[in-house]
Amino acid sequence: MIDEHIDINLDVVDVGSNIGLITVKCAKKISTQRKVLSIEPSKSVFNFLEKNLELNGISKRVITENCAVSDKEEKIRFHTIEGKEEYSSVYEIEHPSVKNEKKYFEEVYSKKLDNLIFSHDIQPGLIKIDIEGAEYLALRGCIETIKSFSPVFFIEINIQKNSQDSLGNARKIFNFFKEFHYECFDMIKTPVLDISKISSGNFIFLKK
Repeated sequence: MIDEHIDINLDVVDVGSNIGLITVKCAKKISTQRKVLSIEPSKSVFNFLEKNLELNGISKRVITENCAVSDKEEKIRFHTIEGKEEYSSVYEIEHPSVKNEKKYFEEVYSKKLDNLIFSHDIQPGLIKIDIEGAEYLALRGCIETIKSFSPVFFIEINIQKNSQDSLGNARKIFNFFKEFHYECFDMIKTPVLDISKISSGNFIFLKK
């Protein structure tokens, strides 16, 4: 579904890019004059990301940033699991799939999306965010971008069973987008009207 919403004449931002599967897809689809801003906080995964871009011959079309994103610019603890970095988060990892795994943290720098986007002089038509529970913080640092470009957002939202924190985070995300007059749809294009009835998944937010 992400293909349907890529404007080939605008840039793309991939927040929580991991090894770059979405980054590569978008970079190959958009105009050669446009860029993908690919953001990955894990130092080890970032190295794989850059190798993947080189193998695909698109390094010159992708701007990479080895940092976290938030509503503040500061050093933070980034929690991760060796070999399962897809569960990494700026929060303590509570996903039931890895509850018994050994966890550790590294210090990383967090930046605002607004500052990253404007400093690289890009014009995002689409922003994908998959950062294990820190999506709302990323959005709070993206307000000027929304006002300037009204990009399409693809966001993964995790709602854990019996977790009021994860449900509360989802509500914050939905209320945030309502303030900016966005509508939410699931991956089969059904409008999402009641946050309490959804489960974990990927959602698209479109400007009305």
